[in-house]
Amino acid sequence: MPEYRVVEPKRDWFQGGESQEKAILLDEEKGGVVETEIGEILTYIKGEKYPRKGYPYPRDVKAVSIIKRGLVLLANIAAISPLKYLLLLMIFLPDRILLDLATCFLRYAGKVLAIQGTGWLKSEHFCKSGKEIWRAGIKSLRGIINGRDVLERALLLFCEAWEYETAYRYRGQDGLGELKKDRIKENLPKEAERILLLMADREIPPDSYVAKRWRALAKAIKCVLIIKGDWRRWLQKFLLELKISEVKLDEGDLYHCVEKQREDTPQHYKFNHN
Repeated sequence: MPEYRVVEPKRDWFQGGESQEKAILLDEEKGGVVETEIGEILTYIKGEKYPRKGYPYPRDVKAVSIIKRGLVLLANIAAISPLKYLLLLMIFLPDRILLDLATCFLRYAGKVLAIQGTGWLKSEHFCKSGKEIWRAGIKSLRGIINGRDVLERALLLFCEAWEYETAYRYRGQDGLGELKKDRIKENLPKEAERILLLMADREIPPDSYVAKRWRALAKAIKCVLIIKGDWRRWLQKFLLELKISEVKLDEGDLYHCVEKQREDTPQHYKFNHN
């Protein structure tokens, strides 16, 4: 078991920013914010069996939520016919133009995090699953020359959202835990579609708005992976590198997203307990 110590948010936890607010430090009896020997930030709350991964700084949670709402709005607009066909045509744009579009969005995201939040959390302070996604992502990007810096920044943004957006992180961990490496090698588009449809079926109710989004995303991802060979090869490399045991829901995660949630709020997702 790692050595734990109660700490305040540190300036060097963030890239180009520092915490503007204090973490809720508690005495040893009640718990508190701790940093493990590997850099992971955990939050202990009195009466809870397991610590929460990460610390939900209100400013950072708000910043990530703003970015997420922007993406959801674009997705909802794009889903309106005939705009969805225009989005499909964008797949055929040269990668150079797509990288320019991604750069513009990442600049926007960076400004939101800098103004609304405390800056980019450094990768060594991500939760366990976030650390593994970052490690596998960086390793799978080796050998890419054009646009690697943009792709690394996009990966960092994904991990930043993964850290603070726990509702989707738990869903993502549930889905990643169902991946089969042999199916990834055999037919990645089909396996990606299977996982996203499985997540849709686990939504409560299974015909909810969120479930419909998962099903729409399943079709879109399958289509993109069939058309864009380079993207398919990179994702395949990433998923084969990813250690499923490090990203799937562990006992502590299941406590917070199933057992603890059952006490506090109605269930919105049927997580796999196996």
